[in-house]
Amino acid sequence: MLTLLLTSMLTLAFNVQPLKASGTIYIRADGSVDPPTAPIQQEGDLYIFANNIYNSIVVERDNVVIDGNDYTLQGTGKGSGFDLSVVSNVTVKNTILTHFENGIIIFYFEGSTPTGRVPVHNTIVNNTITNCSQYGVGIYIWDSTCSDYEHCIIDNTIRNNWIGVALEGNTRYTKVYHNNFLNNTYQAYDVTGQTNWWNNSYPSGGNYWSDHTGVDGYIGPYQNITGSDGISDTPYTIDENNSDNYPLMKPYAGSHDIGTTMSISKTIIREGDNTTVIINVTVINYGEQTENFNLTFQTNTTIQEQELTVTSRNSTALTFRWNTTGLTKGNYMISAQAEPVLGETDITDNTFTGWIMVAMLCDITGPDGVPDGKVDMRDIGTATQAFGSYPGHERWNPIADINNDNKVDMKDIGTVAKEFGKTV
Repeated sequence: MLTLLLTSMLTLAFNVQPLKASGTIYIRADGSVDPPTAPIQQEGDLYIFANNIYNSIVVERDNVVIDGNDYTLQGTGKGSGFDLSVVSNVTVKNTILTHFENGIIIFYFEGSTPTGRVPVHNTIVNNTITNCSQYGVGIYIWDSTCSDYEHCIIDNTIRNNWIGVALEGNTRYTKVYHNNFLNNTYQAYDVTGQTNWWNNSYPSGGNYWSDHTGVDGYIGPYQNITGSDGISDTPYTIDENNSDNYPLMKPYAGSHDIGTTMSISKTIIREGDNTTVIINVTVINYGEQTENFNLTFQTNTTIQEQELTVTSRNSTALTFRWNTTGLTKGNYMISAQAEPVLGETDITDNTFTGWIMVAMLCDITGPDGVPDGKVDMRDIGTATQAFGSYPGHERWNPIADINNDNKVDMKDIGTVAKEFGKTV
């Protein structure tokens, strides 16, 4: 049913949009822009947006690059943003497409185009395609074949559409990778029965899928070596015949991208404890190049710097120890900051910040799950719930281990009861 609905809808859209849609802009086979008043500047085979455009664009010329220059191509819920149905070797890049029936179509079957030519070797790269109308498709390709590769869909953000990318008919040898599929009703659709690739080879990786729930505990082409590489350990299933074998754990942000994560052995300690907190920092290279950079680690007023080299799709783990003896009640920040590398655009995850709370003895928890400055029945109940536990036990709660002997027993329960009623 989905195939029939999509086929009938898009066949109608293809047949009428280039000829009847009011205000359609054409890049003609002779290279001219029609109408010439359209805000598109031509520099040989390069066509550059000079402003936002509120019409559809039909491309009739081969071997050109269309650069949206980060401007918007916006429709009214009908037609297609770009129609590449009769052309080959065309690149569309750097465009924000929104509110069309279909963002970009490459649509061929016998007799459907004036020339009868099969469109091949087109590249759609670094565009944002969003909010296509009900039953609209971000990128739709129908029925074209090629001996080596047909089309490349790379580094696009495809968001809030009915279908993100749809491949149908005899479409084959299409490569789809390094795209961010975000909250589309159907992220991807491939009923061709042909060979299409929904990921690049390892370590380059595949796409980011907002509905994928994989974890990243392994690295390598077979995801069987302990470590983190920014690629999910399990494939993303599109359907029974198609999958992304290397789904990305975070949205793709370019070939240079690093990030940090942190785990803290104990986030709540008691005033007066002689406690050493263990902080594990993992730095991941999500990009495709070996990176050299500095990592700055800070606890309270102590700063440590370390130079790191991390290869593509790999990670390095560092362990820091912080003796918290002498800390008074309060909150203390821990941070790990990886210096941005050359060409990096997403630095939001370069810095990871954590906190340690120093609480009074036996103040284990409060209404919001953290110590609240008093020892009451919540604390006794929490300690009792952890009774008999130890590190690794399902009920283990390190803050309930009052005497720090790696077990919660009657000594801990008794100490909490003795401190009952105390406040800061």
